[in-house]
Amino acid sequence: MDYAYLLTDKLYANYKNNIRIKDYYFHYNDCSLHISDDQDSKILLMGYATDCKEPSKSNQDIADELLKLKDFDKILNQSRYLLGRFIIFYYQKDTFFHIIPDATCSIPIYYTEGKSDQKSVSSDSLELANMYQYGYSKEAIKIKNMAEEQHPLPYNLTMYDEIKMIIPNHYLSMKKSAMVRFYPNKTIELKEYEDVLDETISIIDNVLKTVIKERKLALPLTSGIDSRTLLAFLKEDIESIPMYTFFNKGDSENWDMKVPKMIAEKYHLEHLALERETISKEQLDELSVLLDKQQNRRILENGLTLSLSSLSERSFLSGDIIPILKSNFGKNLPESMATLGYLTTKTHNFSKENKNHVAKWMKDAQNEYNVSLYDLFFWEHRSGKWLPNNAKNYDVFADPYYLFNCHYLIELWVSLSRKDRVNHSFQEEIIKRKWPELLEFPINPGKSKVNALAKNQYAYYIGSFIKYYISKLKFLRKSRNKNPL
Repeated sequence: MDYAYLLTDKLYANYKNNIRIKDYYFHYNDCSLHISDDQDSKILLMGYATDCKEPSKSNQDIADELLKLKDFDKILNQSRYLLGRFIIFYYQKDTFFHIIPDATCSIPIYYTEGKSDQKSVSSDSLELANMYQYGYSKEAIKIKNMAEEQHPLPYNLTMYDEIKMIIPNHYLSMKKSAMVRFYPNKTIELKEYEDVLDETISIIDNVLKTVIKERKLALPLTSGIDSRTLLAFLKEDIESIPMYTFFNKGDSENWDMKVPKMIAEKYHLEHLALERETISKEQLDELSVLLDKQQNRRILENGLTLSLSSLSERSFLSGDIIPILKSNFGKNLPESMATLGYLTTKTHNFSKENKNHVAKWMKDAQNEYNVSLYDLFFWEHRSGKWLPNNAKNYDVFADPYYLFNCHYLIELWVSLSRKDRVNHSFQEEIIKRKWPELLEFPINPGKSKVNALAKNQYAYYIGSFIKYYISKLKFLRKSRNKNPL
């Protein structure tokens, strides 16, 4: 799918199409774009959105209804119910021009920060850097050089000091050329487990009915719980949706391959074992330029493998985002233990500059609305920085579909107590409702000791620090060996 765009004050010939919005030109190629406007306002809905409450609405219907609201706060609130990969551009004459991302910013919103004559927005940071002749940030290079391979920069940083990116729960004010937080903005009330379970299942069931009509799908399946949850949702349609599992050459008998084969054989379903293609160093170097040093070899190889298979014309369903249900970062720990040091361990980065920006994020995220910092950090860093980067890498060769990419859904999940989410597997409860027999097959066999340790929140907490500092020592030792004095 094409998600490339550029918003700037000059016309650029390297895009097929453009639309004038006051002092700006919105440039695009073949992306899905729906426009609604009147004398005073304009809405651009770019990408693909599904109203999780009324999935039958077309994207043009959604754009028209947003415009009729005539109030930015109402538009912002309504955008929470949209599921998919999209950006909303909203201009109101002589008042403001705001840009709203989807729940995880899966289509990047890079913007120039600073000079008033250099206000531009793009899906590609490299495009903005080339436009204004920005050089790589010394600080960003320091942070990247102290990261385990392919980990994203913290907070809203990019590889350039003059360019920032929007992270979840924020919108971009073009007037201020600044990121503005919009969630959380009110106290959330803890919801009942069964109520959230019922509503989640109802939403996904209804959305899938529409998605299956509009797209050819494929399902990546492993021995894990997230892909099993997706399979359970697809019970009525799985005979027409091929499943697949990647494996590396010479390693086709691991549990991630064995369990999907067992499921496919029992229910007579199509399952493809795809040997992962390899990308050479030369190819990776070329893609590194295209992806502005945010390349992820494994994801690029997965995408390439799909593009060369019989599934090349299909969108694949991703289980990303749903792990927030597990309270992976916070377990059932007291909120007081969501410290700078602990959250920094979750970045897999060992530089002091990285830690400084995690501190800036904490200042931005502090709230009195009963929303956990653990959850916000998982949402805004793990989902908000890792997922867009993964999506951009996948987009080179393949077409991911993020079924759970909906602000309203994530709000529902973080309104459950973390104790409930740790003590009861939400995913397993979904499977029990949708296709209980799938629980007869082992889930992540061979990892029982690790999983048992992770369930003890205090052992997990201490283990996070131990793992971080051991990884740091190994990283520094490896770096010294690469660059001896």
